[in-house]
Amino acid sequence: MRNDLSPETLKELKQGRLVAIPHKTTSPYLRGYEFAPDVVFDVGVESGTGYLYHAFPDAHHVLIDPLTESRDTIASAGLAVSHEFHCCAVGEAEGEVALNIPTMKRGTRLAMSSLATRTDNMSARFQSVETRHVPMRRLDDIAAGHTGRFGLKIDTEGHELQVLKGASQMLASCDFVILELSHTHRFAGINPPSEIFAYLARHGLEYRDVLAVSNTTWKNPRPRHQDALFTRWDSA
Repeated sequence: MRNDLSPETLKELKQGRLVAIPHKTTSPYLRGYEFAPDVVFDVGVESGTGYLYHAFPDAHHVLIDPLTESRDTIASAGLAVSHEFHCCAVGEAEGEVALNIPTMKRGTRLAMSSLATRTDNMSARFQSVETRHVPMRRLDDIAAGHTGRFGLKIDTEGHELQVLKGASQMLASCDFVILELSHTHRFAGINPPSEIFAYLARHGLEYRDVLAVSNTTWKNPRPRHQDALFTRWDSA
């Protein structure tokens, strides 16, 4: 936080054309919005989204990820919150889809698994890509068994709009949506940010905050993607 930095440090940052910003992907920061969801849906779990679970310890958490490795990691983690795990992808329709799981020099990168084909410079560093066929469901169908107010987080490596299109009904109960919003052509056929903005706006959710930004490089700090927060406009 800015108040924790000395004047000398702030001056050095300014001279380097840098600024200090708070770390926002934390449970205290998210709790500051005073959301009170009954159910939180975490789409794209990988090893878990700790700040989300800690922010809403009294909510029921619905974890969704097509990786069996993620399912096993969560099962062994002993999460202290009420939760369930659905080992599947989510999108516009039910069926079976191909999940691309890359391997790089340091090993398999489960967090970079995607239903889309990566086309940015990162793909040149892949040593191999495993294709795994996984089931796909609609988020509306998974959410149909739950009631109350919802929160939703989506991190699906370029597949975010497709997830939303399969959640048109449950979005009416969402007080917030956190999703990874791409600023560059990271994947083949990726939708521009304006389509996600427009889709969420039609469901009463407006762009509210930038929780985190991933840059290209330190020397070239143009954003590749961000974790964006959308909320109900009347709660702003």
